[in-house]
Amino acid sequence: MIDFELSDNEKQILAEVREQALVARKYARHYDENEHEFPPDELPEAEDYPDILGLLSQLGESDSHEAVMSMLLAVERTWGDYSLQMHRPVGGLGNSALLAAGTPEQQQKWRDLTLAMA
Repeated sequence: MIDFELSDNEKQILAEVREQALVARKYARHYDENEHEFPPDELPEAEDYPDILGLLSQLGESDSHEAVMSMLLAVERTWGDYSLQMHRPVGGLGNSALLAAGTPEQQQKWRDLTLAMA
């Protein structure tokens, strides 16, 4: 039987991302009303955020596949405000392919880049 229950590690990561989304929500109205302004790459509160990639690296074999977690992270991240959160660089379509099929060496080499697919 397939078990879709999240592990404690996954719940912790998703809760942290949701907290960050709540912070982004505080800025959403301002940037909606001032569309000519670009939001900063990093919100002032971001200094206090834990490293999500570091938390993801702690996931084990019993946790969800990285592609599933990437989707769940996108859902949580955009819960606060889609446009404000999507302004932040989080990878491209090629990053999903890298996570799904790349060797550990390839993932290590290119994980910090935004990858495209042709």
